Amino acid sequence: MSSQNKLRVLCLPFPNFDTLDLNGPIEVLGSSGYPGGKFPFSITIAAADELTRAGEGYALQRNISHADALATINSFAVLLVPGAGTEHIMPYLKEGETHFDGLLGIAEAFCRLGPMEDGTERVMLSVCTGSLKLAYRGLFDGLKVTTHFSAYSLLEGIVAGYKGRNPGTAKGATVVGPVEGKERRVRWVDAGRNAHGVRVISAGGVSCGIDAALFIASERYGRDTALKIAEIMEYAWRENV
Repeated sequence: MSSQNKLRVLCLPFPNFDTLDLNGPIEVLGSSGYPGGKFPFSITIAAADELTRAGEGYALQRNISHADALATINSFAVLLVPGAGTEHIMPYLKEGETHFDGLLGIAEAFCRLGPMEDGTERVMLSVCTGSLKLAYRGLFDGLKVTTHFSAYSLLEGIVAGYKGRNPGTAKGATVVGPVEGKERRVRWVDAGRNAHGVRVISAGGVSCGIDAALFIASERYGRDTALKIAEIMEYAWRENV
């Protein structure tokens, strides 16, 4: 498959991002398990700086800047937003703070695009506490959303805060936590399409991003393909959320 025909995935790491939040979905989307051994997705890293240090200590080099990502946002089919420890997110989610402005500006622009010109559905995937940043800007407003189990209450507060700052226009978001009547927590939430037609999916903590990415693969290429990818990865897909 030529690079021109591939579905472009835009990844938005930030200082202290969690490695598996990002690399788990990338492993799925970059797998050789797709029909014909083709690689239908291409990965692009956009960041504020040339090097972004992960919470685990390694440095990731960007492909493009935030400005370039915003200028070419229409070319991307999937947006991937990882999380981090809440101490690296919550201090910046307040009025007047600009730390995440570049990242969130890109996410906002993506969520307003709707389907691609050929009708291909766009998908925004947040992993773990990545949803906290997006919820602060109202990108889950009127939808369901989840996050790492330790951050449910934080997410609820952020959702309520956005609604309070936007009276009369914000609908609020529904935070999905443990499955009622069951001990396990949700692995991911498919909230469907937003008002512009972008599919919005949020994953729980860390490894949940792998499950959500396999769901994206199954939606586009069928469940058998997702199972084959999981087999290649030697990963037990938790497909029932």
